Amino acid sequence: DWFFIGGDDLFVMPHNLKTYLASLVYKDGTDPVTKEYFVGRRFNAGGNDYFNSGGAGYTLSRATLRRFLENMDDATHFAAH
Repeated sequence: DWFFIGGDDLFVMPHNLKTYLASLVYKDGTDPVTKEYFVGRRFNAGGNDYFNSGGAGYTLSRATLRRFLENMDDATHFAAH
């Protein structure tokens, strides 16, 4: 199970994305429901601060999305902007 987000000017070939994600799961021998995957472009804002590039799009496994939702209101993980 995967969550994908990208900008409105992004062109995605779903079959290619699905094939690539399946290859990660096959290579690792794990399940995206339980293993955290982030596929996309991360930028470093300096130090330990990273953010996702929405323009390029990114994909999160169900486990990663669940972890994000559990921690999204925790100020120690996310800086207020």
